[in-house]
Amino acid sequence: MRGSPFSKRRLMEDHIVVDVEIQKTIEETPGGWDATDKLGVACAVVYEFISDRFRIYGPEDVPALRQRLLLATRISGYNIYRFDFPVIWGLPNRGRMEELKSKTNDLLQRISIDPNVCFGKPCIRGTRIWVSLIIENLAAGAPEQEILDAYPSLAPDDIKAALAYAAEITRERVIPTAVGSK
Repeated sequence: MRGSPFSKRRLMEDHIVVDVEIQKTIEETPGGWDATDKLGVACAVVYEFISDRFRIYGPEDVPALRQRLLLATRISGYNIYRFDFPVIWGLPNRGRMEELKSKTNDLLQRISIDPNVCFGKPCIRGTRIWVSLIIENLAAGAPEQEILDAYPSLAPDDIKAALAYAAEITRERVIPTAVGSK
């Protein structure tokens, strides 16, 4: 069963998933999204694969939460490297916790926005493949494998990253649609 997701090595790995809720809203915090040092941890939840249980950390538990993250061998989550970690460590301007970078598989790290590449449109890092192109193909019913075959430089996690980015954008911007149930 070498390489199987259920291999003994995989089960013994200290893989956790973390999510943080903040004490203050972005709107009420001067500096908004970049004021990660002022947002504060209201609650953090860590799921531990090895023990198959959840742990909940409150504001008074932040030192223990930091220690737990440092001890983990792999950390998953959404935008954890650019947002959750800076909030947990109280770092301004979305400061980075470099010692945790190699442990994370934060999907948004796969997205790049460069004004000199594709007119600044969000692309899969290291390519000129627009995130919107992937989303449009998925919306049109194209299977993931068809997209991967059409764009050999893409990996399955790039498609997940495009979906994660699209989900984040919908939190920030409202597109007018028809109202009602018909």
